Amino acid sequence: MLADLPSAERAWIRTLTDAEDAAYAAASISRFPLASQMAIDWSGAEIIRQELVDDDAEALDVLLEVIPGESAGDPECVILWGSLGIPSIILPATAARRNLARILEVAAELWFFVPAQDLLIEYTMEGEVTAGRPPARG
Repeated sequence: MLADLPSAERAWIRTLTDAEDAAYAAASISRFPLASQMAIDWSGAEIIRQELVDDDAEALDVLLEVIPGESAGDPECVILWGSLGIPSIILPATAARRNLARILEVAAELWFFVPAQDLLIEYTMEGEVTAGRPPARG
């Protein structure tokens, strides 16, 4: 998947265990109802930014604006893919930002979850980028 990354970058990336994957999903995307088979319904959530983009290049620009970086303390970022066949990973947000183009090549639908900020960012194959905070747990 991201095997062509330099070894120094790969050292920061860790594949989640099934239990970790389930816990991060429960803390993020599972707090939303589904709007479609893959997209989540953002009603009831605090939306920070929502934008329709024409392509991955435009999405990259928007994602770089909403994924926190060093100024936010370089929090951990979990990447949950829209395909169950791709294992979820965790890495520093700055590493995600540096490798964003490669990450977008992996799957058409994905979510970035920054647990320290309770921040979820969704990128759908329809070209919608949404960043916000999940609804309160019920």
